[in-house]
Amino acid sequence: MRTIQSTQDREGLLLVLESIDEDFVPPISVQEDSLEAYADHLLKDGKVIVAKDNWKYEGIVGYFIRDNRLFLDLLWVSEANRGSPLKYDLLKQLTANEPEFEGKIEVKTWHLNLKMKSLLERMGFNLIRTIKHDYVSERTSLVYETDFFMFRTFLSNY
Repeated sequence: MRTIQSTQDREGLLLVLESIDEDFVPPISVQEDSLEAYADHLLKDGKVIVAKDNWKYEGIVGYFIRDNRLFLDLLWVSEANRGSPLKYDLLKQLTANEPEFEGKIEVKTWHLNLKMKSLLERMGFNLIRTIKHDYVSERTSLVYETDFFMFRTFLSNY
């Protein structure tokens, strides 16, 4: 049975971060000081939502809120769930966790992550900035944003 919930489980978070590190370009461990530091930062300064089927992690969302902006920092769904609505379920839980939030939501992705770009555009995000040589010379990052109300409205249809 799948559960979607907020978590403060550092050990579980580290295990999933270690298993998905190479799914990102560059790996999370290169983007951050270390996976341990990133997990601690997410748990201390942000929020983490996980989808688990018993013990197995199927998806994860990590985000921060600063200055009336929500930064969606991490969105990952297991290979087996990439075609399923799990990503929407995780994002709906994010909106449920933040019922009073009224600002903008911002997401940064790698320019070659075509699935994420397509998802963001379908959800009404607009490209607001391009960052060349982000983290490493071969990465160009794309920064998207939308109004949180519009984001919540889009998700209500899933």
